[in-house]
Amino acid sequence: MTDARIEAAARVLEGMFHFSGIYSAKDVASKMLEGIDKIETKQHDPINHPSHYTTHPSGIECIQITEHMGFNLGNAIKYIWRADLKGNALEDLEKAAWYIQRELQKRRSIAAEGGGNG
Repeated sequence: MTDARIEAAARVLEGMFHFSGIYSAKDVASKMLEGIDKIETKQHDPINHPSHYTTHPSGIECIQITEHMGFNLGNAIKYIWRADLKGNALEDLEKAAWYIQRELQKRRSIAAEGGGNG
């Protein structure tokens, strides 16, 4: 966090409140901005925890489920999971269907070779 940012926030706070005692406007501004930064970082982490995979009402992140599945089924679940949360829902559902069809083809091939129910 930059000193300029803290100074600017402190000036705003000094205009709104009278500070006397233990904490200065600069102390309060620093803590306030630190808290805001933590909230913003937590809410928007497109690499480690993208919101379209972490906003399910259950509180479960998509990867917690899909990492226990094979590639095709995991991807199908991923696209279903995010269908209403990111971009084009129809496209995501079509991608899910594509992965399901691919998994069906694989399992039918295994079953045809005598490998059980696929």
